[in-house]
Amino acid sequence: SPDGARAAAVRCIGGSCSLVLVSLTSGDVTPLARGTPTTVYSHPRWSPDGTRLVASVQRGDGLWRLALVDPVNGSESVVTPDDDVNRHSASFDARGEHLIYVSEAGGIPNVETLRLSDSTRVSRTRVRGSVIASAPLPDGGVVYLEEFAGGMDLYRLGATARLARDISS
Repeated sequence: SPDGARAAAVRCIGGSCSLVLVSLTSGDVTPLARGTPTTVYSHPRWSPDGTRLVASVQRGDGLWRLALVDPVNGSESVVTPDDDVNRHSASFDARGEHLIYVSEAGGIPNVETLRLSDSTRVSRTRVRGSVIASAPLPDGGVVYLEEFAGGMDLYRLGATARLARDISS
């Protein structure tokens, strides 16, 4: 958490992966959102102001979606469309206004952003392999790893870049 007192985590027991908070002083674990064999949580991240979390959630249809979760009561709201696209591994930008995450729209994992105020989605990359581990930078940029047959390369996008490069070039 921004205050350094708690960590958001995933605890998997008996095939169910729940969202939990862990006290970094006592080690106490507080359940936040209960996982089941058909509801799985992953990759929780804090907002910069500590008032919410974003987590990947997979329900019975097998698709990963992004949900905002209240760290006080565990209430959640899915913020990505109800379509046939996996969206996962999200983080908030430095101001908490956008989510930066991996979207599998088009069949290849790429970086996408979601403006929380109006749900506008912007594709930020178009890669040949796949994107993993996208993360926001304090200046509004994004770093990510692009995986391809020869390994991985690290890329950095500026705050205003929409596509890192065109696949046709």
